[in-house]
Amino acid sequence: VQEAATERIRIQVNGRTRDVNAQIAATLDRAKLQFGDTPGMNQAFELALDSLDIERRGSLTPITSDQFWNELLKRMDQIRTGEFEAETTALPGPEFLNFLD
Repeated sequence: VQEAATERIRIQVNGRTRDVNAQIAATLDRAKLQFGDTPGMNQAFELALDSLDIERRGSLTPITSDQFWNELLKRMDQIRTGEFEAETTALPGPEFLNFLD
């Protein structure tokens, strides 16, 4: 089980290549299936990855999939309520919020 947690996988989030562990990659796949692969979801993924500093932590202090899931839900809610509107410059129109429907 420890081996899977430290295996690194390259994923694309908002056009950026990210290096995450297998658990985080699986959590992202689960979220895409549940909420859709939309610009809003990709923004939430990016915010969650950045806020938890997933890539720099590496395998030293790995984040569990539950911790990442909770952070992702928090970021989705912040996007839905418009909390990040002032911080982002290239948000799409109202369809952006459809990821929670």
